[in-house]
Amino acid sequence: MAQGPDFDVELSQSRSDAETLIGGDGGDQLPLASRQPEKPALYPAKQNKPYLHGLRGFAALMVYIAHNISWWYGPSGPIEDGFGYHGRYMIATFPFIRTLFTGGAASVAVFFVLSGYVLSLSTLNLMRVNDEQGGKQRDIWRGLISATIRRPFRLYVPLIGVSLPFAVLMHLPIIAPRLSWPAAEPSLLAELWLWTKEITGTMNPGRKYGGPAPWFRYNPPAWTMSGEFKGSLVVFALLGLYSHAPARFRFALFAVTGWISLYFIGDWVVACFMWGVCLAMLDLRRSAATSPAPSRFPRISSTSIPHSDLVRQYAKPAFFTFLFFASWFVLCQPASLNPERSASTPGYHYLTYHLIPYKYLRFENWRFWNTIGATGLVYALSHLSLPQRLLSLPTMQFLGKISFTLYLVHMPILWTVGDRIMRMLGVQRGDFVTWWDDLLKIPDIGPQGFSTGWIIAQMLIYPISASLALVLVKVLDEPSIKIGKHVASRVMPWLAKREDHILRTVAHFLGKAFPAALVARGSARFGAGSAPGLPTESLTSSSFGSAYPPSGDVERQQGKIQ
Repeated sequence: MAQGPDFDVELSQSRSDAETLIGGDGGDQLPLASRQPEKPALYPAKQNKPYLHGLRGFAALMVYIAHNISWWYGPSGPIEDGFGYHGRYMIATFPFIRTLFTGGAASVAVFFVLSGYVLSLSTLNLMRVNDEQGGKQRDIWRGLISATIRRPFRLYVPLIGVSLPFAVLMHLPIIAPRLSWPAAEPSLLAELWLWTKEITGTMNPGRKYGGPAPWFRYNPPAWTMSGEFKGSLVVFALLGLYSHAPARFRFALFAVTGWISLYFIGDWVVACFMWGVCLAMLDLRRSAATSPAPSRFPRISSTSIPHSDLVRQYAKPAFFTFLFFASWFVLCQPASLNPERSASTPGYHYLTYHLIPYKYLRFENWRFWNTIGATGLVYALSHLSLPQRLLSLPTMQFLGKISFTLYLVHMPILWTVGDRIMRMLGVQRGDFVTWWDDLLKIPDIGPQGFSTGWIIAQMLIYPISASLALVLVKVLDEPSIKIGKHVASRVMPWLAKREDHILRTVAHFLGKAFPAALVARGSARFGAGSAPGLPTESLTSSSFGSAYPPSGDVERQQGKIQ
């Protein structure tokens, strides 16, 4: 659902890497003729990470399965409970295995962590170059402004392209979905007016969805779009703000911001994004540790540490393997608005009632540990070669390619085609009957999650969903990237004429948040030619409008693993 949603979550510089669950675009970096060639980055992050692309694809598949399995067995069926809940034991609810069937909520947290990672990686890399060489502060702000302009198009063009046809389809004869909710409006005109209000609501980054709050009626999993948008804006804003802080403090700033958001404010979405940024910083530090480029940051040689080979060979793999399974375990926490369903599951009592802030007990108690588990899982994966190889298989890369569109389209498919197929096979939802009910009814033999009816239903529904998702990659996903780039190319020249005023205004604002010495440092960076490596010539409108520095590639990077 990114289930939440995320539905948004590449790292390669090539276009082939720019696919999505709220993904990115390739070819953003246009030539800047008015500038001299820039020096290469001191710390080129290893950006071709297909396992992250595969992880996002796998997470999107988990969301798909969670919604379909809930439709087949019912939203309150035993498969939704934990292993051992009130004495019920099922293979599909066993820890670790259960995420394959009901891991939608956990997948959303993974989406958001990955989004924080990919949205920040290039900007963080540019910050390190700026710390070493200077002269990159304007490039940082240009990239962030460009990404901010393009981000809503990247998120909402595909959502509009999926939800608007569904709103129309609700009024078409024969193929209109038969649902208890959402019910069609009296007329198509009324439906389109309601759709306009609903889609506008998803663009409000502060809007709440789910539980006591209303769902987006035309595609409930798309509630994560507002979360993606909010998290993106917070990441861009804090990257710009913290770029003026000393480098040694930035990791702590993002980590503490994430903890405050999670524990004190209760905003787990922002916490996922903040800790995704922290993971990107750790990744860059690893790249810096192996980079031949000179650095003023101290490095410790492995040969200077006693028994370093032993530690590297055994202790580190053991630690990250433990972290991987521990994170996976907490991601298996049953997701129910009734915390008793989690607390009565063996292994989750203290996690549910005693080790989380009280505010999470009132609503979505599983989000607290899902956030921590998703962060730990992504971090552990970056150090484990076997899971990386599995997530880099061609099948997982295909899932990564269609992840965003599958996430958006699977619920409309379930409501139209999927519900009809399930009714024919013997499973009906809603208090109404149709002529095709039980038309091809078969015995549903086997434990939940492995029963014959469920498997046959998915043999019919999933190929339809995946095929349509693949088509929408070309029809909606990739065009959304081009639209965002086109709009940015028109807006950036206008901003270029006011660049000095805007940047100095921001510098003045920063003066209220940082010590005077740091303000002076930041103000000096803003002044053209006042920092080492910053061009002394004024920037022309054309140069601003055509320049997309590395930090402007965040949308492209997001594509690979979103």
